Amino acid sequence: MKTLTYFLTILSLTISTLAEHFYTTDPHGELAPGLGYHLEGAACYVSTTQQSGTVPIYRWMNPKQGLHFYTADPNGELAPQLGYDYEGIAYYLFPNEVSGSVPFYRWNGKSGHFYTTNAAEGSNTGFAFEGITGWVFPGPVAGFGELYRWINDK
Repeated sequence: MKTLTYFLTILSLTISTLAEHFYTTDPHGELAPGLGYHLEGAACYVSTTQQSGTVPIYRWMNPKQGLHFYTADPNGELAPQLGYDYEGIAYYLFPNEVSGSVPFYRWNGKSGHFYTTNAAEGSNTGFAFEGITGWVFPGPVAGFGELYRWINDK
């Protein structure tokens, strides 16, 4: 997978606890639409290129379960041991709070991981809170674009 040259947003909506989510800076969703995903919208702004102070977020995919996992750990945390394959850099965000940024929370449940800037939204999923993936912008900022959230609830 190559890093995309788009800048994109993430929208927080009601979440099904039996749905898999896919996050991408590609407004067309990469292959998501053909795999049964539909666009929920955008929830934050990230960068598709390394900018001062940002770190890469790596995307991993479990082909047997069809689940995606995103982490700042280049080794994937436990993803490789759990059957996930490395797909590449998904986007860049800040590892610590910067002016105007908000936390990008990570939750884990039966249908994989869920990421959001809205702590209340994550709490309503029934998933276990795992922490903050990094810091993102809630609205437009020069050099940053939307991160799209796709859902497959079938």
